[in-house]
Amino acid sequence: MDSITTVTSSLNSTRESSKEITKTIQNVQKDVKDVAVEQDKQRRRHQRELEEKDSLLIYKAIQEYERLNNILKKEEQAEKEFIAKHGAKEWAKVVQLKIEVEKEEKEFKKAFDSDLGKSKRLMLWCIFVASWVTYFLYINKMI
Repeated sequence: MDSITTVTSSLNSTRESSKEITKTIQNVQKDVKDVAVEQDKQRRRHQRELEEKDSLLIYKAIQEYERLNNILKKEEQAEKEFIAKHGAKEWAKVVQLKIEVEKEEKEFKKAFDSDLGKSKRLMLWCIFVASWVTYFLYINKMI
């Protein structure tokens, strides 16, 4: 009788263990599914953001086109008005002045960029020297 009780007890224990294993497997499967669902949501959200960004870039490009088109129209209108008032010969002088001003602006920008680059290099050298001084002071136990 003891052997039957032992076998029965063993079978019940095995059955309970099987139930626990099944629950664990189901929980792991649920967790895996939850992770996959979350990744899918993130992927879809990212795709929508990219599409929105692309849409916004198109609208920005359209706005830039319209802005430049308006500038061209204003320049054409200014040219017509100036020529009507002062003549084509004077307009040629205005165009030449515009070219000179643009050239001067480019030179100013080039000089500014050069000065900015020099300032950045100087700042980097200062940081480098300060780092070395700090390092040597630290090594010599002065700080």
